Amino acid sequence: MASKKLFGIFAGIFIALMLAGLGSAKVTFEDVIGAAQTAEPGEQIAISFNVTASGHIGQFNNATLILPNLFGSGIGIWTGDTGTFTLLPESKVFRSLTLTIPTNQAPGTYNGFVNFTGNYNLTTSPPNIEALPVSIIIKEEPQTPLNFCRSGVTASGTNNLSIDRISVDNLGEGSDEEWRLLDNVDIEVRVDNIGDDDLDDVIVEMGLFDGSGNNVVNDLDFEDSDEEKQDLGRIRDGDDATANFKFKIPADFEDRSYTLIFKAYQDGDEDEICVEEEHDEKISVERETDEDKSVIVDEISMLFEVVCGEVVSGSATVFNIGEDDYNDQILIRIFNTELGIDEKITLRGDLDVGDDKDFDFSFALPATAESKTYPINFETRYDWDEDTEAYDLVSDDPSQFLMRVIGCSTPTGSGPLPDVVVTANQQSEAKAGEEFTVKVDLANLGTQSKNLILSVSGFESWAEFGTLSNRIFSVDSASSASSTITFKVKPGVTGRQIFTLEIAEGTTTKLQEIEVTVLEESGGFNFDFGNSGLLWVIGAVNLILIILIIIVAVRLSRR
Repeated sequence: MASKKLFGIFAGIFIALMLAGLGSAKVTFEDVIGAAQTAEPGEQIAISFNVTASGHIGQFNNATLILPNLFGSGIGIWTGDTGTFTLLPESKVFRSLTLTIPTNQAPGTYNGFVNFTGNYNLTTSPPNIEALPVSIIIKEEPQTPLNFCRSGVTASGTNNLSIDRISVDNLGEGSDEEWRLLDNVDIEVRVDNIGDDDLDDVIVEMGLFDGSGNNVVNDLDFEDSDEEKQDLGRIRDGDDATANFKFKIPADFEDRSYTLIFKAYQDGDEDEICVEEEHDEKISVERETDEDKSVIVDEISMLFEVVCGEVVSGSATVFNIGEDDYNDQILIRIFNTELGIDEKITLRGDLDVGDDKDFDFSFALPATAESKTYPINFETRYDWDEDTEAYDLVSDDPSQFLMRVIGCSTPTGSGPLPDVVVTANQQSEAKAGEEFTVKVDLANLGTQSKNLILSVSGFESWAEFGTLSNRIFSVDSASSASSTITFKVKPGVTGRQIFTLEIAEGTTTKLQEIEVTVLEESGGFNFDFGNSGLLWVIGAVNLILIILIIIVAVRLSRR
């Protein structure tokens, strides 16, 4: 009887202690870093803490953090330790998070709570949860002042220049005002001469300003160096001219909001004649949202023209342009089925958001390959799964490098089109910044008609391709066909230049290099008589004749 009474006493004490413990049991967030921050649009911020269980004897299985939508549903990406975990009694689990702020997020204060949930393994009521308050202040980006012109914009009424159109054309994945990393962008800027005098050497210059007023235009990859500044030459009074800016957004370009500005001025006289115009919408640079396109190879460096049978070497960089980290390792597959190339390179270590890794590669070309241009593909495999020892993701759009193979032996019976004679004649003078034309004639000296395809390559370093009047020909025996090619010479180019004509019939290709000469820009006096040149010449001849008549008359009078 005494033992039953004693047991009852101990049981009561145990229940009382248990109930008391449940009353003080809780889950809290401790050792918090970064819960209150000030940031800018497009920035990434880090928050870390310990999830701590105290005062209870049960545990949480499939514990999960409930993360706030600070900027609206589906806006603002949380990454890091967002998966499930187990929280044991009287223990703590460290969690680290990263929040990406949208590039176009409006200024203001954004509040929310990080909360906690999970499956509690006891039938009793789970402990109290003390949520973690989060407060993010988005600063208002300083407005970039319109002071791109070196001495400010020329006073109204004294400036002869006007920028009346800025046309942005994004040729990549993003939109005209939302650029994705690696997008190719083409911008046209039209400049008017609204004064009464002709203006020589009109310069148009591009600026891309971040929220702190820094001009980051030099970080863009232009087709040619110094293309952020273009010389439109002379613009007559009442006329206009258009500048064209072509560039790629680098894989490591900072994703945030930018202001796009252009200025136009007379070379050497910017302090006196300068006008600037801001694009009417902000430009935001975004990261890739498609996981299948998040890890790419870029900045591929290798020879464009190689010889059959040799070993080709090069280097490149793999970038994480997406919104997720990829751990452990990345695989690069370099391949071309037609050439029998299939090389694999494994890069060890994590590739987090914004990271990049350089690598070298080499492969051998078969001696029996056909002389022509081949695409070399760079495929990425990532999101390594240690359990299955496989990659969960493969890039669905491999990067390519076009490589021209020459010096190969010709298969018996095909021949490099020996009965097709190619001649090319330059139809107009080639000068820096101007267009010129080349006429190509294809003569079929064979006994049967031929279906030929004409293409052009090897001009990219010194000219822009314009038009090709005819590309596909059906040429009868003992007949010929012609095509006219238009090029535009890039600024600063002079001297001997080369491009290649490729004439294909089926799988057989004939390559022929064509040489052109780009004249130096004329110096000294520039007698520009406009539309009255003939009258000036006639007047000059008459003046010379009058002088000669006077000289003869004077000599006769002295006899």
